Amino acid sequence: MKNLIILLSVFCFFIIDASAQIEFGVKAGILVPVSPETNSIIVNRQSPRNEFLFNAKSVGNGITLGVFAEQNLSEPFFLRGELLFNQFETTYEMNDTWNSGSRESDSRTYKEKTMRIDVPVTLGVRLDAFEITSGVVARYVLSHENEMDVLEGYGEASNPVQLGLQAGVGLNLGQLNLGLAYQLDFTNFGDHLTYNGKALTLQNSPSRLMATIGYRF
Repeated sequence: MKNLIILLSVFCFFIIDASAQIEFGVKAGILVPVSPETNSIIVNRQSPRNEFLFNAKSVGNGITLGVFAEQNLSEPFFLRGELLFNQFETTYEMNDTWNSGSRESDSRTYKEKTMRIDVPVTLGVRLDAFEITSGVVARYVLSHENEMDVLEGYGEASNPVQLGLQAGVGLNLGQLNLGLAYQLDFTNFGDHLTYNGKALTLQNSPSRLMATIGYRF
């Protein structure tokens, strides 16, 4: 909770500046994940009968909604801060390896629903109706609801505060803003999961496209 308060304070510090020309708005959209494309890791190698391969199988589309504030700088530059709620689902896969290696019949999948707060802070440039933005994203994980929690030996070692990068383009139509952004996390798939004390960190970092529509007041 302390870390969440810090993130909210950063956002409030950005928008509270009486001398600046600031616009506020709301936005909503969808998160379209890039395929995980990770390599499986071997778990329980010291116990062959219980050994399995662990991997991230897929990430489902998610939703995003929240508010934003824009501060005009020297033309054509601007600074944008956002406070967004995101929700999405990740599917992890376990394949038993006893006897004949990985077998499709012994494949088990577990879904994990993640809810978090994102605070992107980006610098942008406007070219008539078009805009280009890039910057950093601070994240606070509100919760992980993982079906693996029924497994003996399952655990979590999550740091709720995370960082990432964001770059995007947008189209302004009066008070409407249509945006498409690419996000890359500095974390890895499964890095908050453990099994019998072993970290289930996979190779690749999560990334996604975020398509949004916003309205300025």
